[in-house]
Amino acid sequence: MEEKLFERIRESLGERRQNLTKWSDGAPSRKKQVLLGPAPEDAVQAHLHTIDTALEKAASETLGRCEAVSYT
Repeated sequence: MEEKLFERIRESLGERRQNLTKWSDGAPSRKKQVLLGPAPEDAVQAHLHTIDTALEKAASETLGRCEAVSYT
C-alpha cells in the first residue's frame, strides 16, 4: 500500500480512538448503557485495544498483510 494510504488510515484510526476515549470518559452511565445495549462497558476497552493494534500495524505498514504458514 502507498504511504499516503497508511497515513490516512492512521489519522482515521487516531480520530476514532480519540472520540471513543472522550465518549467513554465523559458520557453519563445511563447514556452508555443505552448506547451499548447488552454489551458490557468493558467492550469499549476491548474496542480501543483493537484500534491500538490496528494503529501499530498501520505504523509498521503491515495492516492487511497476509502471511501464510507452510506445514511441510
